[in-house]
Amino acid sequence: MRLYAITDRRSASRGNPWSLDARTADLREWATRIAVRRGEGIAVVALVRRLAGILFALLRDGTVYEPRRRAPHIVPQPVAA
Repeated sequence: MRLYAITDRRSASRGNPWSLDARTADLREWATRIAVRRGEGIAVVALVRRLAGILFALLRDGTVYEPRRRAPHIVPQPVAA
């Protein structure tokens, strides 16, 4: 199963239309940051492990996946003296 997930992740990085889904943007960015730091192979395995954890929690709790919504990025304003 791990091999299939790794192969799928690598095909997604090559322009698979599913890789452009906004619902997976957070996971994609997280995996990209790991890939920059540690390499693509480690990032793929980390992503597969994270997805397995999410899937386990969904099955255990009997829920439906709802990606977290990002909080809007707030730029601090300078304090007036």
